[in-house]
Amino acid sequence: MKKRTSPFYLVLLLLISFTVTSQQSFNNNIEGEFISNRTINLKENSTNYTGSPYFNEAFISGNIYKNDKLIASNKSIRYNADKDEFEIKNSLTSNSDIVNTLFKKSSLTIKTGIKEFIFILPTNTNTAHGYFLLLHKSENMSFVKKIKKKYVPAQKAYNSMGVDTQAIYKEYEIYFLLDKEGNLIELSNSKNKRIEAFGSNKKDLKAFVKKNKVHIKSEKGMKKVVEYYNSL
Repeated sequence: MKKRTSPFYLVLLLLISFTVTSQQSFNNNIEGEFISNRTINLKENSTNYTGSPYFNEAFISGNIYKNDKLIASNKSIRYNADKDEFEIKNSLTSNSDIVNTLFKKSSLTIKTGIKEFIFILPTNTNTAHGYFLLLHKSENMSFVKKIKKKYVPAQKAYNSMGVDTQAIYKEYEIYFLLDKEGNLIELSNSKNKRIEAFGSNKKDLKAFVKKNKVHIKSEKGMKKVVEYYNSL
């Protein structure tokens, strides 16, 4: 005699199936907000160079925000400064050679530990664009850094006295002020020109730098000046 399945268990199974399907659909919809269709095969990356195209070579755990709202946490990501894009994989322990990339959207913010990356779109006034490391955030004047990696190809020696040079990634940094209208103001290495970049309160800023012996050419010193400017 065949046993009948209880209607209760049938309903329970249907509810579980519906919940799992709904959760998968929800996760796919959420991931569609920040994961692009572009994938990268890590095996295709050459390793015949010194230096690195990455801000950090290893994948690290990070959170993704959309319009300042957390939409994904503890994601395995790393920033490719050469290509100006974030790579993302399923987990820190994943051995897959195929990784996804994040959308390049101004609505997205990526946080890894205490570091925060924002994406700035090109405009009529902003020739610089892409991901920037946020050093100081304010509704008035923010302070950001663009991290660049330049690939220098390998070179053969010109003659028997010379030596071959290996390909290398060279890193350099460019600092900017970001005003409340979203305009980027590139900072010169000149102390006076850095003060001029603020446009207003220059007298107060000069007095602050002199009184407190601020090394305005350093990142730490410039951050102090920006913080002081926002307090005026």
